[in-house]
Amino acid sequence: MKKFYIHKDGQQQGPFTTDELKEHQITRDTMTWYEGAGNWEKAEEIEDLKELFVSIPPPLQPNPLIAPPPFVDKAVKTGTQLKVETQPKKNNKPLIVIISILLLVIIGTIIYVNQQAKRARIETEIQQQIQQQNMQLQEQNAKIQQQEGIEAARKAEATQNQNAAYEAQRAANLADLQAQYDNAVTNLRKWKIQLNDDQQFKLLRTPVEKQSQLDRDLEAIRNWEKECDRLQKEIGNAGQACFAKGTKISLVNGKTKNIECLLLGDTVSVYDFSNKKIVSSVIQKLEKVTHSNLVKYCFENGKTTIATQDHPIMLDKKGWASLNPIKSSQYLGFESIAKIKIGDNFITINQNNEISKSKLVKIEFLEGKYETYTISKSSFSDNFIANDLIVGVEVFESITLNNK
Repeated sequence: MKKFYIHKDGQQQGPFTTDELKEHQITRDTMTWYEGAGNWEKAEEIEDLKELFVSIPPPLQPNPLIAPPPFVDKAVKTGTQLKVETQPKKNNKPLIVIISILLLVIIGTIIYVNQQAKRARIETEIQQQIQQQNMQLQEQNAKIQQQEGIEAARKAEATQNQNAAYEAQRAANLADLQAQYDNAVTNLRKWKIQLNDDQQFKLLRTPVEKQSQLDRDLEAIRNWEKECDRLQKEIGNAGQACFAKGTKISLVNGKTKNIECLLLGDTVSVYDFSNKKIVSSVIQKLEKVTHSNLVKYCFENGKTTIATQDHPIMLDKKGWASLNPIKSSQYLGFESIAKIKIGDNFITINQNNEISKSKLVKIEFLEGKYETYTISKSSFSDNFIANDLIVGVEVFESITLNNK
């Protein structure tokens, strides 16, 4: 059953059924609307309400106000016909239509203004919500950045402490090795003196006893010489800078070889800085050392290299550089080099001997111990090419030992 809304006495009323509308005494001109109708309409124009306005005409009664037609005396008529005009009934329908249109315009304007105000209010609320969300997001980002800064500072401090501990341990190890070496040298001198005395002493010994003493002296001297050589090599290797397993070393034939697979006599590619070209060099000495506190250099081309912090690497504009220049200064030829920083451009040489640059985007500090390798001597140059990077050949400037 349809429900109707009416506009009466300046107010919207409803919904009403047809029977309820009878009680409200609506007129033909009462503006009415029902669900499904496009706009408000007069009640008399709605098909379901026309039955409310069916009228039964009243009985015809004489109208005392109507006067009989005027009497015209033809005898006295002088040529001018008396005309009696009756005034036509006034039609109010156009006025009602105009008023209805004005009402519709006013109502439509009010509805439009309300909708625009509501839309503006909603847009304002949305903008306020967006601004509030942006502020919350900025606060969250600020907190995240603060936490990241704290974490980065913590990691940097931890790395610094770790490096300091490593350097302290390394220094202690070197001091212990140096003490052992000094003791070995002292014993070696003693046995050399003993050998000399036994060779010069001639009394109270048979030839067999003398030879036995000399053999004993020579055996002790050989043992202490081996111990001195071992300790001297260990002292040198204690500071050796190296690369991790899997580092690709460029060979002269355009191929590469893992650094742990290199052999003495292998011919590798090196860069001749004087003539600015790639030349060959024969490996004369290799080193294998267990290291901790290695770093991973990450480049914008996706490649990485794992090395000790003090290994010298050739950079564009900076020249030779390492992450720990002070420690690198112990190597001959690298006494004063630059410090590697994120954003530096490293000089690279690919297998086609094409020279280019690669930007460093990240440095990762690795934990644990690694087996590392390096070339400590070659026939031609002070460098070789590892993972397309020009890297230095470190000759350890060993501690001067007194052999007197």
